[in-house]
Amino acid sequence: MICNSCTVIRDAYIHILLFYHMGIKWPSVAYHFHKNDEITITDAIQMREGGDLRAGDIWCHSECYKAEPRTGNRLFPVNLASHPYFRRGKGSHSRKSNCEFERVMLRKGESYRFAQFYHDLLVWLKNHDDRDNPRDIFYILDIEESKSKMDDIVIIHTDSAPIDWNETRIIIVDKNRRRKVINEKSLVIDISQWTDYQLADFSNSGIRKMKDEWNQLLVKSKISTLHNAKEKRWIKNNFHYIEQARSIKLRTKAWYDYYCRHREKLQENINEGSDGQERIIVRLELDNVIREIKKRKPLLDMREIDIARRIKSAYRKKSPRIVNIGIIDYRLGDLKRTTKKIKIDENGKPRRKDIT
Repeated sequence: MICNSCTVIRDAYIHILLFYHMGIKWPSVAYHFHKNDEITITDAIQMREGGDLRAGDIWCHSECYKAEPRTGNRLFPVNLASHPYFRRGKGSHSRKSNCEFERVMLRKGESYRFAQFYHDLLVWLKNHDDRDNPRDIFYILDIEESKSKMDDIVIIHTDSAPIDWNETRIIIVDKNRRRKVINEKSLVIDISQWTDYQLADFSNSGIRKMKDEWNQLLVKSKISTLHNAKEKRWIKNNFHYIEQARSIKLRTKAWYDYYCRHREKLQENINEGSDGQERIIVRLELDNVIREIKKRKPLLDMREIDIARRIKSAYRKKSPRIVNIGIIDYRLGDLKRTTKKIKIDENGKPRRKDIT
């Protein structure tokens, strides 16, 4: 016999599962043939009259319904008290979908809300006749659907676009928050806090959001361009320090590569089974080599202009005439004697007198 508390827990668990299933597995916004527009599940329920369960001809997306031949899924509203939703017709128990936007959704690990916005955005971006012509706003040469899981739509820009990048990637986020921006020229459209009515109103919410995020990207790019222009002027006026910085990086890279090769040889000796005193000596040498590698890595990760600025700052000091770069201290007298040509001995080791 099941106790009352167990029954309550079981019912609550079933309710949570059902809520999750309906919210994620079935859409709450769809295309209504008679209105020729998107409607929410609430709209569809309200269209029923006098106990009649019919609400009209409803499909997953307008493009699926209008396709020739027709694709997509026909949907029916279900007035579940806890969470109403659209479902496919009775007998449609298979999860195989005829809707291309649902397939994109599954591939991206996203929701039906994502699929709806993805559909609306793709249709709008490919539209030439809209009063808010996206071709003019985003300087569109072509639109591509991304096969990557990290972004969704790619805008290819025209050659005459007044921007210094060729493409902009669009990422639509609803439930899958693991996807990260990997291209700084990206628009992230987060719809996770949008209501179904806001999602259905793409001509207002969707278009306005796209234009706002595009303007934000342009402002960030302008700031970045100004910053780059300042850096270019600094490089032009301080090229002597840039040459010294470049020389330091070249020499540091030569030593870094040498120690990396030496580390591999020492590891091979250990793996081959050297034992006793020899093994201890090899391990100690390996530890020293690893320290030398780690000591040079921070400098290699620095930009030439940042190194050059440190060198210039050190020259201005009266004493000591030493510049710290990464975790290495360099004497300015040594920097003056650096040459671009790096000499390597027969063992692949840089000659120390030519390396700072």
